[in-house]
Amino acid sequence: MAMLYPLQFLASNALETVQGLKFGNSMPILQYLDPFRCYLPLALITENRERLCHFLAQLAHESGGFYYSEEIASGQAYEGRQDLGNVELGDGQRYKGRGLIQLTGRYNYRVYGKRLGIDLEGNPELAKTPDIAVRVAVLYWSLNKLNGLADAGDFHAITRKINGGLNGLNNRWTWLNRFMTAYDRYAKTSR
Repeated sequence: MAMLYPLQFLASNALETVQGLKFGNSMPILQYLDPFRCYLPLALITENRERLCHFLAQLAHESGGFYYSEEIASGQAYEGRQDLGNVELGDGQRYKGRGLIQLTGRYNYRVYGKRLGIDLEGNPELAKTPDIAVRVAVLYWSLNKLNGLADAGDFHAITRKINGGLNGLNNRWTWLNRFMTAYDRYAKTSR
């Protein structure tokens, strides 16, 4: 049996078999494939099935199946949240969740922007572009050492690191199962 490398899964049509990724005739995930192929290997996310599937499942939940790159809510709930660095009037809306990981708060836009060499604090809309959205998600994954948790199959710990709690746990499990099933199906047919 030929070995399937996770990067091959991203380069295949296997993603078309993942239930919930199609919206009518469109597949929003496709706009992220080039950045995925570019940046995921750098963070060793494509080293194995577990890392890749956990990563994709969490992002699928956070982005509504890769359909939303910006939080639907106005961001008003984040207004005045000092724990997010939202200290100026309008910061809640300006720095609401964006990107595949839903980067939220002035502080996070500043920190992630500096690490990536991009002025996200001054241009928060950039966080929702495919290339930057993937780079932020990969950096978040790396900084929080989520590869090790994925290797151990610690789904709850990964969810807590990304969400701060266990919100949407059932939906995250569903996405993980969908990606792993599609991955395994593709591995069998690509022998």
